[in-house]
Amino acid sequence: MNRIKILLIGMGIFLISCSGNSQQNMDAKQFSDKLAATTSPQLVDVRTPGEFASGHIKGAVNLPINRSDFQTEVAKLDKSKPVFLYCLSGARSASAMGYLIQNGFKEVYNLQRGTLSWQSEGLALESSSSPSSNPTMTLAQLKGLSANNKTILVDFYAEWCGPCKKMEPFLAEIAKEKAGQVKVVRIDVDANPSLAQELKIEAIPYLQVYKNENVTWSNIGLVSKEDVVKNL
Repeated sequence: MNRIKILLIGMGIFLISCSGNSQQNMDAKQFSDKLAATTSPQLVDVRTPGEFASGHIKGAVNLPINRSDFQTEVAKLDKSKPVFLYCLSGARSASAMGYLIQNGFKEVYNLQRGTLSWQSEGLALESSSSPSSNPTMTLAQLKGLSANNKTILVDFYAEWCGPCKKMEPFLAEIAKEKAGQVKVVRIDVDANPSLAQELKIEAIPYLQVYKNENVTWSNIGLVSKEDVVKNL
């Protein structure tokens, strides 16, 4: 019997037990190789339509996990054939994998760390829309914010990220309490995929502290206000 840990958005972490099914978290290379070796794979992008339009793996269909008709649309897939799932960081697709296994799908694969790891391996995404109008930032611009010994706290986040939302209030408090000493910059990784790829960001929330254009501290995942302040 296999036991896998699934992160459900907004519901925390729990374990799912199942038997007789093939389920596997794969890194980008394993996922790409398995996908290429599978005849007529069912490749599912569970992100939002906006994320999908800005760049997706070739051949994927978009079935957003946060949409009310997700269960209805997933039921149209062939349960006897492999299903490949991915999102931005791997959390939403891991949740989808748990749901599929519970509902009789026999072979399900999840892309660990999602499109962030896919792009960090140099694998391509294709776009189905014109370039996003969302503001973007280059690495040079980001480093430039910390020139002249300024301290910059950078929060890489996404609108759908639960832990990111939990951290947002205390980051705002830090910005207010340390005004003039520390500048807090929030960067949406969905709007800045090139920067996320260049910095090899494979999970969020991801914090960095820059001083005089150099990174002095970084943290992946949920962290307390006290720990952040201690490292400024």
